[in-house]
Amino acid sequence: MLIGGWLSRQGDSLDEKVKAIVVCPKGVSVSRLMLSELRELFPEFIFLDSLSVREFQQYEFDYDIVFSPIFLETDKKLFIANSFLEREEKYQLKKQVMLELHGYIPFDINVEDLIGIVKKYAVIENESSLSKELQQYISQDDARFEKHKQHEVPAVNLSELITPNKITLKKSVFSWEEAIRMSAYPLVKSGHIETDYVNAMIHHCQKDPYIVIAPNTAIPHAAPEDGVNDVSMSLLKLDEGIKFAEEYEINIIIVIAAVDKNKHLRALMQLMQLVGSEEGRRTIIGATTSEEIYSVIKNYSV
Repeated sequence: MLIGGWLSRQGDSLDEKVKAIVVCPKGVSVSRLMLSELRELFPEFIFLDSLSVREFQQYEFDYDIVFSPIFLETDKKLFIANSFLEREEKYQLKKQVMLELHGYIPFDINVEDLIGIVKKYAVIENESSLSKELQQYISQDDARFEKHKQHEVPAVNLSELITPNKITLKKSVFSWEEAIRMSAYPLVKSGHIETDYVNAMIHHCQKDPYIVIAPNTAIPHAAPEDGVNDVSMSLLKLDEGIKFAEEYEINIIIVIAAVDKNKHLRALMQLMQLVGSEEGRRTIIGATTSEEIYSVIKNYSV
């Protein structure tokens, strides 16, 4: 809900996207590989998690579909898929999912039939090259699909945005405003945001119900037009928490700046998983170096 609120203000919506999970009983490494393959095959979906069967049975987040190599009891749409998909298996799975979700299967076109029609009305100078190019065009990895991928803004992981030079560690600060300025300083210095964006965050934070997203954790932010030059994040860790709105003591302040609806989405979902983990938050708060914090961030950037 909290991440969804942030996205809706950026002009995006989780409700408009298919939310998927991967359930694999074959261990963490295999599960992550399966998740990676499916993300590439269905870039339009949001993949929330890769889970063991036991984790799946206790999973509380809302989702629309499940991918798994085994049968599972679920009232959601379940797609059985091997842990390692061959090219033809990917094509068949894509067709199956499109039929279930959108009500149609991509029409299979015979290249030889197409060439036969062309021959009736034109002279073909290089039939083999024409056949090859037509096949590429109508297959699952055809020119249309590649062109679409080239125009997509590549999603980035949390570890690509919050790097060690974007992490600040301090014992304490005098005020909430100082905490925001200190957290945002690496992004101002690098040119990712303007000082106007920092001022806008301070102005809006007191009336923003989404700023505190987990115990000891807050994400001050403002609108892209307030001074964002490129998608970016930074993190401030305080040994002594700073009071926010008299109710919360905050030790982790993560500044989020976005200009694109999609590029930051994966990082936001990973951030949600990180701050939702008591162990993850505790490890960050107890860290003594930016490298220690970055190591935690990398663990959630899969």
